[in-house]
Amino acid sequence: MKKTTTAITEEVALPELRDFLNRHIVGTPLQDEDIKEDHVPLLRATMEGLLTLSGEKIKYKLAEPIMSEDGTTVILEEVDFKTRIRPNELANLSKGLNLSKDSFQYALKCTSFIISQPQGYLNKMGKFDYTVIQQLSAAFM
Repeated sequence: MKKTTTAITEEVALPELRDFLNRHIVGTPLQDEDIKEDHVPLLRATMEGLLTLSGEKIKYKLAEPIMSEDGTTVILEEVDFKTRIRPNELANLSKGLNLSKDSFQYALKCTSFIISQPQGYLNKMGKFDYTVIQQLSAAFM
């Protein structure tokens, strides 16, 4: 992973991320301490300018873009997030799965749907990118 620099300070990133997550996560509102403990990758991605949370449009620039097999062409360098999976879409995503046995497969399908990318791309992502996408996608499931 290439070394990145801080684009914004924690003092700016933390309230932005907290307000965003609290708009999308049902339940007890998150506090700054919750984000510092449980959402470190999201906070880091926001501070490094990789994660952009402007209104309902969420973009994430991969820290390690997905490259072609020969390493000469960038296949994917940025993903846009859908902020909701409608009930009929959830039903289609779970079709053919036994949710009690295939819960991880279901989560992968949902994540792939949320970022509008093939499921196979999740395997090609770097650990940090995958973690950020997983944490953020969980807010929309």
